[in-house]
Amino acid sequence: MTDVKALYQVRGNIRTYFAAAGQDLQPMLSDGGAQIMVQGLPERAELVKLGASWGAAIPTASAFTYVAAWPTTRSELILFNGETAGGPTYVVDRAWMSDITTGATGGRALLAQLVPSPNVAGVTGTIGTSATVLIHQLSGRAINYGGNAKLHLADTLLPALANQWFPLGTIPSVGGVTTIGTTVEANLYGRLLVPPGAALCLAGVAGAASGTAILGVDWHEVLMNLG
Repeated sequence: MTDVKALYQVRGNIRTYFAAAGQDLQPMLSDGGAQIMVQGLPERAELVKLGASWGAAIPTASAFTYVAAWPTTRSELILFNGETAGGPTYVVDRAWMSDITTGATGGRALLAQLVPSPNVAGVTGTIGTSATVLIHQLSGRAINYGGNAKLHLADTLLPALANQWFPLGTIPSVGGVTTIGTTVEANLYGRLLVPPGAALCLAGVAGAASGTAILGVDWHEVLMNLG
């Protein structure tokens, strides 16, 4: 039998089941040498509770009308990482799109484009925060966003490029004129990262150029080594 000591750092306040800081604890290993871990909270709750997880959405008053063609340079919503070099990266957790009026027919597709920092810096115009974008904290604590994310609505100047879009989520054809609430949701689980100076562009298409929709995005602001 081999004794192994490990040093752990507790994030936040020490819970009642720890007698004091600096005490020795014995981690448990399986018979194959793997450390046995128990998930303390539901998925991503440990990250969200830190208070740097946010969501943004297009308000219904600014809903966009579907197009029945692949977009070129127009984004319906842009999430720009306005942090300085070495600042937090925005880990994209989820994106979604919902019909708010009837009229669109056929299938739906939620599209995205991740624009790296050099391309954003080279575009014409200024990226600023739109007061019309709705922003909320996923932990439900803060009312006003105080970070450096900047969001734009219905933008044709910054910084999307034609032929660089890819689908995040789709739904099959639903036939005829559909009802309000038809939704596409893409759970990305951090598959897209928006480092400082980069931007995530979102757009949506449908089988007919009619009907209006809104879309949104959730992200976590995390310091990380991008290599």
